[in-house]
Amino acid sequence: MNNLSNFHRLETHGIWRESENDPGRSAIILLSERRLTIVSKDNRPLSEWLLEAVRNLNPGANPAVFTPDDEGEETVTISDEQFTSTLLNMLHPKVSRSEAQQPSSWGVRLFFLTGLVALIASIVVFEDRIAGSMAGFIPAAQKLEIGERIFNQIAAQSGSRCRTFSGDRALQALSARLLGSGWSVRVIGGDSEISTHLPGRILVVSNALLKKQERLLVFGGYLVEERMRAQMAEPMVALLRSAGLRSSTMFVLRNNMDESILREFAGAQLSAEKTAVDPRMLASAFSAAGVPFSPIVNAAGSTTTGLAFNPEPSREDEQLISDRDWQNLRSICWLITTQSQ
Repeated sequence: MNNLSNFHRLETHGIWRESENDPGRSAIILLSERRLTIVSKDNRPLSEWLLEAVRNLNPGANPAVFTPDDEGEETVTISDEQFTSTLLNMLHPKVSRSEAQQPSSWGVRLFFLTGLVALIASIVVFEDRIAGSMAGFIPAAQKLEIGERIFNQIAAQSGSRCRTFSGDRALQALSARLLGSGWSVRVIGGDSEISTHLPGRILVVSNALLKKQERLLVFGGYLVEERMRAQMAEPMVALLRSAGLRSSTMFVLRNNMDESILREFAGAQLSAEKTAVDPRMLASAFSAAGVPFSPIVNAAGSTTTGLAFNPEPSREDEQLISDRDWQNLRSICWLITTQSQ
């Protein structure tokens, strides 16, 4: 079971853990050419990983443990040795032993020609796989540092960062409640409704988006949805792909990246088209956080954006943060607004 193309569908069973403290649940693991999809036994989506971000936490051991993130918090444990072998071969393709022992002149020529084409393609196109491999060498602290620099560029382009003592405290409480440890949320000024994500587990939302939401749970829905986008597509990979091979190599080796690259990337994040999130996966994320999700996903399958919500008060909002904290959070840009008047 070394070649996925030999099979119409490749799946197995495993144990999925969303975080380090999660006791784990039995799940079905589906393998495709580019993704590893995890669903519950009743076919409810739980998580989806890009293969370029997946790594093996215990090489050579069985059962194997895989993770899509640097910290190894979210994991899946797989006992199926054939499935594991196929997955590892897709992550680290190899030339078979029989092919290596039977070289030919045409084979050597083809090998060098393929290498030359791959080198040219990497320089001109900078494929996702190369960016993903480089991103795997970057420690979490360095990702956070570059994420902070990108955020400073975003704040400069959008007007400023919104901060108050009480607003920051409320935002930290909401982030811890909805997103888990390691994530932070920043609010920026401006009239455009913006939500985006940066390296270092940084989520960015605009004051316009925050002020538009009358209900706390709806605003929380935007945060959970943006976190899922960050988990679906590693923002560090997007930055390296945008920077190009030379600048990315300098960053990986010397932690050096030109500010003009970050400025351009920040501007692109402010206007980037949103990646669609499966409403069922969004619902699963809310369920895992212990937060009612029915007001966030309607019967038509739409996600948070553009929905009409029940305006009547709900006890569901009280489970996140207090009413006072919610009001303090919605007033986090009051100082900037006052100064601009």
